[in-house]
Amino acid sequence: MSKGWDLQVALYAAMLEKPTYKNDLTCLQSKGATPVTAYHTMLDHTVLVDEIGEGIPGTDCAGDATSTNAMDHLALVLDQVGSGVVELNCADEQKRFPKERGITAYPLQDNVLVQAFLMPETVGDSDE
Repeated sequence: MSKGWDLQVALYAAMLEKPTYKNDLTCLQSKGATPVTAYHTMLDHTVLVDEIGEGIPGTDCAGDATSTNAMDHLALVLDQVGSGVVELNCADEQKRFPKERGITAYPLQDNVLVQAFLMPETVGDSDE
C-alpha cells in the first residue's frame, strides 16, 4: 500500500461511488460517510489503513497515495488495449514487483500457460 500499487481497494472504492444496488454501505455513503480502506495482515496481525483512517487506535497508516501508481498503470493499460496493443508481462517481473511495487505477482508463478506468454526480459515499462 505504501508504494501506491494497491489496485484492489481502489476498484472497490470506485464501485461504491457508483453502486448498482443499495445496501447498508451505499446508504451510509449517500448520507456523507466516507469508507476507510483497511487491511488485516495475516502474517503479523497488523491493521493497515489509508490516510482517511489515520489515527484509528490499533492501526498503522500506509500513506496517502495507496493506489496512485496502480490507477495510473491501469489507465495506461486500458488506453493501450483500446488502441489494439496488448503488452505481455516479462519473466523478470516476478522478482521486480515485490521490490518495486511491494506486491507478489502470483499469477506469473507456477502457471505453465501464463509462463508460455511471458516475455523473457523487461522490454521497457513505460509507466515507471
